[in-house]
Amino acid sequence: MASKGSMKNYFSIRSKSPSPDPNKRKNENGEVAELGKKRKTENNEQIEREKLELDENGPESADRSNEDINEAPTSNCNVEREENNWSQFSFLLDLSKSPYEKPSQPILREYPGTKIGDRLRAFNKKWFKTFPWLEYSVIENKAFCFYCRFFCKSYVKEKSFITGYNRWKKAMETNSGFTAHSNSLAHKECLLKYNEFKRSSSVGGVENLIKNKNKELIEENRYYIKTLAEILLLTCKLEIAQRGHNESTESANKGNFLELTEFVANHDPVFKKKVSSAAVKSKYLHSSIQNELLQILSNEVLQSARDEISEAKFYSVLADETKDLSKKEQMAILIRYIYKLEIKEIFLGFIHCEKLDATSLFATIKNTLLKNGILLENCVGQAYNGASVMSGHLNGVQALFKKEVPSAVYVHCYNHVLNLAVVDCCKGIPEFSQFFNMTEQLYIFMSHSSIPTEFLNVQKRIYPGKQPKELTRLQQTIWSIQYKMCSVLEDTFESLYVTLYLVSSRNSDRGLEAKRLLHSLTKTFNTYIVCFKDVLNIISSLSDYLQSKDIDYARANILVEEILQQLQLMIVENSYWDAIWERVNILWSLTGASDSSEAIPKRKKQLPARFKMFFTELEAENELDTSKKGLKIGVFFSSFG
Repeated sequence: MASKGSMKNYFSIRSKSPSPDPNKRKNENGEVAELGKKRKTENNEQIEREKLELDENGPESADRSNEDINEAPTSNCNVEREENNWSQFSFLLDLSKSPYEKPSQPILREYPGTKIGDRLRAFNKKWFKTFPWLEYSVIENKAFCFYCRFFCKSYVKEKSFITGYNRWKKAMETNSGFTAHSNSLAHKECLLKYNEFKRSSSVGGVENLIKNKNKELIEENRYYIKTLAEILLLTCKLEIAQRGHNESTESANKGNFLELTEFVANHDPVFKKKVSSAAVKSKYLHSSIQNELLQILSNEVLQSARDEISEAKFYSVLADETKDLSKKEQMAILIRYIYKLEIKEIFLGFIHCEKLDATSLFATIKNTLLKNGILLENCVGQAYNGASVMSGHLNGVQALFKKEVPSAVYVHCYNHVLNLAVVDCCKGIPEFSQFFNMTEQLYIFMSHSSIPTEFLNVQKRIYPGKQPKELTRLQQTIWSIQYKMCSVLEDTFESLYVTLYLVSSRNSDRGLEAKRLLHSLTKTFNTYIVCFKDVLNIISSLSDYLQSKDIDYARANILVEEILQQLQLMIVENSYWDAIWERVNILWSLTGASDSSEAIPKRKKQLPARFKMFFTELEAENELDTSKKGLKIGVFFSSFG
């Protein structure tokens, strides 16, 4: 039941719209006693017209309302009516405005009466329970059909339950009024269409169903592409190739990307659905699609870096040129900047260089920066190697860069300087060159045919439970590799010696080569292994720090001073040499040779004076003293001191 003040709400709404008579009078309960003189006069005139019609036409006219309703054509109903068309049946402010609302059924203590004959007739609130589709307008004092108002295709004035019904005397008669309208075909079809409207509203209708299906398809496609991108990212992270030699459906190994795709499909139903049901051209597995996805991912990373560089404003550029496996000249370009008090470095990519002159290389760097939206004038530093084409102060890349950007200070890469110093030192001492040549020959021999497998098997027998190691190739530009080489030689010396001994017993060219290498594994060679391992280990810590992005100039100077002091202590302190000598003896004992460290060195052979102008002394005839004191002076002091 509505509260007593319900009428106030209806008439407060009516007061906002044009009204024939705004004068209102309320009884003690706050309800309306009359709607105004003009409204009352209109109702009385309508009653008089009805009485005259009854007298003139007789009882046949009593069922006119029912006939009008039953004659309503079924083709006038349409569920898919737009909301702007519903407004033509919602001209009254106190009725429902759309089928999304509920029927307007105000509960009043007394409803406005209409005098019909000698009796006063009025609407009854009990009718709402009997006919739930019924609506009542307090303003018009008429009843309406909620379903027909919204779902009848055309507006017809004669349809009383659309324009308003107020024949209260006949309202509850069996063959007329509310009952007749409820049983009419037009009303039933409108009811069906209303129910269909409610159902379609809950699921979204045909149009919304199509939209939802398309949305679902879009989400599946996005998920599918995202999964492919994640697989590509995994291959990049693991540094493995995407494509295989044979990617046909019959191939046992289709390549890393396709094999990972099949693996994910076996554990992801949504992904498997797209892979198995998609057409051949819409699986997005072709190599060109892979490259496109990688390029998109790369652009996303670069865009994020560009935003940070733009916010940081100032940056430094680092560049170095090298050859790839196909012998193409490529330049690696990096940007170093500070973002939110954090040092960051971003790799812009490998850029192919058609020419290697200073002008072309500078143009490559400049175009790469501009292509990525990085302003050239914000560069405050540039770092390259020491090659003249890069570091030349007149026509080098750094000079050309500085002409356009005077604030771009050139710095020779400190790690490259350190590497050059070590290379020059080793080249200037013949014993060092002989040692590294020997290690290179060992690597080449141990890489032939089945020898690597035999070397690994020997390691497994001698060092059970340990991970086998392989010899590494020397590289003049990366001296950390030399340290790893010396470390592997010391750790696997016994297995290396055994492998060479087994191969030397064979009657072949490999056997002869193994015998020669066995004779080269002398105590002097062992001393160089241990000494270089310790020295390069100390230097590698400085090399790693100089390559880190968190490098600090002051800390780098302090680290250089500490390393120099540590190298000097190795020469001065006897304890360092004692430790080295002990490790050398351990390696020498693994060969099965007797300890001749205290043996008296042989007298050096002298060539006759008449042969000196024709012969050069052989190095093998002037072997170093292999005693502790002899190796300390001949190797440790002379080479590292």
